[in-house]
Amino acid sequence: MASTREKFTKDGRRFFEIIVSRGRGVSQVTERWYPQDTWSKRTIEKELSKAAAEFERKVKAGEYCTRAERKEQEEIARAEAAKIRTLKQYFEGVYLPALKVRASKHTIDCFEQNFNLHIMPRIGDMKLPDITTADLSAVLLAAQTKLKIASVTKIYTILNLVFKKAYIEDDAIPQNPMDKVAKPKARKDESRTDGVEAFTEDEVNRIMAMIDTEPLMWKAYIKVLIYTGCRRGEACGLQWKDIDFDNSTIYFRRSLAYSPKAGIYQDTLKNRQNRKLYLDPSVSDTMELLKAIKKQNKVVSIKGDDYVFTQSADTALPMHPDTPTRYFKKLGVKYGIENFHPHKLRHTYASIAERNGADMVSLSANMGHATPEITYRVYSHPSEESRKNASNAFGNALKQKLASGQE
Repeated sequence: MASTREKFTKDGRRFFEIIVSRGRGVSQVTERWYPQDTWSKRTIEKELSKAAAEFERKVKAGEYCTRAERKEQEEIARAEAAKIRTLKQYFEGVYLPALKVRASKHTIDCFEQNFNLHIMPRIGDMKLPDITTADLSAVLLAAQTKLKIASVTKIYTILNLVFKKAYIEDDAIPQNPMDKVAKPKARKDESRTDGVEAFTEDEVNRIMAMIDTEPLMWKAYIKVLIYTGCRRGEACGLQWKDIDFDNSTIYFRRSLAYSPKAGIYQDTLKNRQNRKLYLDPSVSDTMELLKAIKKQNKVVSIKGDDYVFTQSADTALPMHPDTPTRYFKKLGVKYGIENFHPHKLRHTYASIAERNGADMVSLSANMGHATPEITYRVYSHPSEESRKNASNAFGNALKQKLASGQE
């Protein structure tokens, strides 16, 4: 059981030290937790309890280690790196174990899959110091002949990170051949999306009217995405304890993902920060739809940790995280909705909120981003109306200048 004690920094800032024991013969671990200055005593106790429980979970699950332990792992990795000969041996014996300490399962699966499919067949059996810039460029060129630029960029990123670690951290190679590899660019014949990356307000209202005849589970799922801007896996990961009907609030604490090895598994949120979103009952019937699902699923023993979106009304098994993408594609064909997929609703949430006055800091928190810059760069899209206004502003400026010159 985690314990806590109140402390203060040298400059007088208040914090709580969370302490977790790891058993006899193993040193205990600690973590600092800072409450917000405006929080009441009751709120601090509640949030501290959550933080302590989460920290204890990480420690018990082996997701946390001390600075000394990390240093020891790095020393072991360097020693192992000295024995490595091929890129495959280095990737599997050194790079992946280090990645598993800090990355999500989804990221690890992505790295393994791309390495085995696109890197291993060409240079995996080559000795690490013998791999040249030309060899790496050839891997990317081969990938670019059959993959889109986004997928090729992932392969480039993996190679970049692997060779950077081999050179800088592990001294496994005398120089980094990736330093001279150019970042891939889209082929001239590769189609670029010049269309709308997000729906307009009218299009969203049209979508909500269309799905009114769809099954209850899907109506609720789509509206959760529309009104919260969450990721599809975050919606699939919702449990009944995350739904606060009294305060019309949804808490996002986990995400569901899938890999061929592990099947459906529960993962942490992308930036490892839980978040909550308020749904105004006067503009959204999402909470009523969720209540209806809970009532419909009464044949199943609904507990706090049961999933909201399940594979059917008579089972507690969670919805497969790939199912929404397939369902959205069918809906797009059925209703004539162009490029209809779950993530487009996330773009839509950010774009509409930003255009209608939401401040970027709050919007970033709602989206679950580490910084507001990420929200602005990735999810802020100009609407057709805003583009027209920009053009009109330019034309009006010329007219005013001309008019002032004629006076």
